[in-house]
Amino acid sequence: MVALALGIALTGIGYWQARTIAAAASEQVVRHCVGALSDGIADLLRRSNRTLFRMENEIVRQAIALDNASAMLRALYAVLTDEPDVDWVFFANEAGGQVSAGRLADGTKVFVMTDDFRAGVLRQFDASPDGHPGQPLKSSGRFDARAQSWYATAKQQARYWTQADLGGNEAVLSIALTAPVGKEQPAAGVIGVRLLLSSLADRLNSRCLGYTGRMFILGPGGLLVAASNGTSQRSLSPVGSDDPVVRETAGYLLAHIAGSGPLSGPGRQTFKFEGQELGLTYAAATRFQVPGEIAWTAIAAMPVSDFLGPAQHALLVSFGISLAVVALTLLAGYWLVARSLRPLSTLTRVAQSIARGEWRDVPEVQREDEVGLLTRAFKRMTVSLKDTEESLRRSEADYRSTVENALEGILRTTFSGRVLSVNPAATRMLGYASAQEMMDEVTSTGEQIWAAPGAREELKAKLSKEEAVSGYEAELKRKDGGTITVLLTSSIIRDSKNQPLYFETFMTDITERKRAEMALLDARAELARFARVTTLGELTASIAHEVNQPLTAATLNAQAGLSWLAQSPPNLEEARQQFEAIAKDAQRAGEVVQRIRAMARRAPLERSWVSVNDVIKEVAAMTGSELYRYQIALILKLDETMPQVVGDRVQVEQVMINLVVNAIESIAAADDGRSELTIVSGRDESGNLQVTVADTGVGLAPERFEQLFDAFSTTKPTGMGMGLRISRTIVEAHGGHIWAKANVPRGMVFCFTLPASDKAELGEARTIS
Repeated sequence: MVALALGIALTGIGYWQARTIAAAASEQVVRHCVGALSDGIADLLRRSNRTLFRMENEIVRQAIALDNASAMLRALYAVLTDEPDVDWVFFANEAGGQVSAGRLADGTKVFVMTDDFRAGVLRQFDASPDGHPGQPLKSSGRFDARAQSWYATAKQQARYWTQADLGGNEAVLSIALTAPVGKEQPAAGVIGVRLLLSSLADRLNSRCLGYTGRMFILGPGGLLVAASNGTSQRSLSPVGSDDPVVRETAGYLLAHIAGSGPLSGPGRQTFKFEGQELGLTYAAATRFQVPGEIAWTAIAAMPVSDFLGPAQHALLVSFGISLAVVALTLLAGYWLVARSLRPLSTLTRVAQSIARGEWRDVPEVQREDEVGLLTRAFKRMTVSLKDTEESLRRSEADYRSTVENALEGILRTTFSGRVLSVNPAATRMLGYASAQEMMDEVTSTGEQIWAAPGAREELKAKLSKEEAVSGYEAELKRKDGGTITVLLTSSIIRDSKNQPLYFETFMTDITERKRAEMALLDARAELARFARVTTLGELTASIAHEVNQPLTAATLNAQAGLSWLAQSPPNLEEARQQFEAIAKDAQRAGEVVQRIRAMARRAPLERSWVSVNDVIKEVAAMTGSELYRYQIALILKLDETMPQVVGDRVQVEQVMINLVVNAIESIAAADDGRSELTIVSGRDESGNLQVTVADTGVGLAPERFEQLFDAFSTTKPTGMGMGLRISRTIVEAHGGHIWAKANVPRGMVFCFTLPASDKAELGEARTIS
């Protein structure tokens, strides 16, 4: 009985020690496996990026015309043949057409293209060995590349990874890297490479992680992208997976580590949990993200039972022998426990050495039991991890080559502003001869590189809240004193403990693009001024009449004043009243001239409080002669309680003149009927100011209403077609809306709205272009 008690005690001690050793080994293994998995993904994506660089260079080197489908198809086929790491390569042009070459999931090479290299039916062909389309295989519905989300995104954001989706050629989950073709803006087309995630799943399946250990990848929203258990390639929720390791690990990760989604921050995280089916399980996870929609979490999970199972079996055998043979001595029990634990202790020491980065050979164990099998499995795993580390070194060398040859500027700086590293593209943008010269001379980027004082501190504050900032526009100083405008994408790089290390910034020079935008704004302003001058020319008679009225009144008042002075004695009071009237008439004439000058001059826009009713009355006075000439009755229905609006008075007056002049011309062109022009001011249902100009002219068909506001659209033989287009630009820039509808029984009604004064602030008004 004593021997039995001792055997039971030694068995319990052995089980506890084996559990401790297995837990330590499991934690170290999953940490290294998730690191290898993350680096493998990064290597795969970098190779795809390099293939995209090659495609761009081939198009330039061979001077392939972007409308030559055959030449483009041969070039794509050559790239596909030489690059085994990508499954599809494609090119889409501005006509909506697409040509592509790729491998199906079974390895068959095919071509897919639209008819006539423009938007149309998408057809699939056999690929002959010499790069020409063979027999047609199938066709799908109409395809327009311009309608695809990746096409517009690539043109706006340069290189961009799409999120995982089911491809159009076969139901296999895939991702794509796209980029615009050419340096012109806008781009002439988009090229891209596509990876079937089935190849990524094959890589996961090729890696050994114990008996039931699993490696898998979660995408945005916590959806399963790939797993090492052979799960079919379709986006699904991991908590619904048939594999208990994937299901319980993902469920614990989503519930306890990252809230409602995968990891919320960078760096590798290790955790353990007790699963209902797995028992104690160790897992490691790390976040992987590149520019675009790829935000993946790589996870490796391994139940402790993978290590503990063989030891448990040996210990249970020992315990059974102790129960069956009570006569066994304490020495026999001790010998059995020691014999079972000695290989596990050796494996623990080897695992700890690997954790410190010291590779050691796993000693041979000449045993055919579970411990021997475990030892040999651990040895194979160690060899695999060592090969993975060597692959990581090669990947790092490839990454350095990519950075050195990148067209974008890449800059790493400390939080104080010291330059840690810079690639050749960034040194060229900033006017330095070499990266070393820039690192030696620039001690504070905030003072020496950033043009605006305090601008870098503003970006730092934004990064401290958001971790990453994309599309940030900034002015930077060159070494020669000049400035450039750049778009920045910055992020904070952290270590494995989530501590910030440095800033990493990608920058694109957009100086020439900004100059082109300013030139376009100037051209638009000059066009609007030309339209105002043209309108004033059409209103010459009305303007002359409006100026002549106060001048005529001034002449009559002057004659009356002289008559009062000629009396004996002179009537000074009456004369004084006449001279005051002369001064008011002169002031009225001056105001008319000043208003005409404001409409015609090239002056900067001025935001101020504007009374729309006053503008309507001034336009009515200015067009009075034209109304009289065509015997048109003017009806004004003005809401005198309307508040003022914030805007440019000259531009608001230009809109009213355009609408009133168009109405007068439309009424004049009508053959008969009543001639009425009605102008109404008030508020709409939303409280905005609304002005309505209704005429009884010839009118238009309803299908032409929307075309009225297009550039160069006119119904007049001598019209330019720019008046209503400029009017819509002005109204929308003031935050309003303009539209047209039919009048009853005939004619047209034009309406526009402007925000009331209680909805717009003078200091926060939008810039009018």
